[in-house]
Amino acid sequence: LSSNLSGNNANTLKKSVVRKDYLPSSRTIGSRPISAAKSTPIQSRTTGKKIVTSASLNLSKYSSCSDLVDVELDDELLLKELNVLIPWLSSNNDKWEQRVAALQRIQMLVDVKNAAECSAFSSFLQQLAKPLVNQLGDLRSSVVKQAAETVSQITKAHPAAFGRYCRLFLKACFHLVIKTIKVMSHAGDELAKCIVNRVAVDLAVSP
Repeated sequence: LSSNLSGNNANTLKKSVVRKDYLPSSRTIGSRPISAAKSTPIQSRTTGKKIVTSASLNLSKYSSCSDLVDVELDDELLLKELNVLIPWLSSNNDKWEQRVAALQRIQMLVDVKNAAECSAFSSFLQQLAKPLVNQLGDLRSSVVKQAAETVSQITKAHPAAFGRYCRLFLKACFHLVIKTIKVMSHAGDELAKCIVNRVAVDLAVSP
């Protein structure tokens, strides 16, 4: 009897040891590793890598105007662009990638799709003037640089339509040139030169 009890205890202890060693060492459930079953999905949800990649792809398509490649831009389509551009540019939120994409799209509309030739361009610019100035005052140099490039392109494409906003944009440039961040100060300096060279400025502009 004593021998049987000892044998049973030994078998129980052996099973206990095997069970204890089984979970930490193999880290499997059936044929799947625990890390693959739990960690990978949680990590993807936490980091949001799939969402970021998808969003970046959409922003890239939007900023390049790839949806307008085979479309002739007219007044109706140009003004329809404001439905997205104004909300994205009117608030200085954390979604700066969206604002850069919106600025790039405006530049493409003017440079590639010849938006300045539309009769509705003056109205288009009127509604975007203040949002564009807001982007020139952003704290991110990448946003400021893109905003300056976009405004510069507008100035070159339609100086007459831009003329009424000279004071507004030159003041924004004056605030930029005194910045200690070279990217911002250079962007402000170049934009100011472009405005002066392209547009007949006969207004007294105070810094």
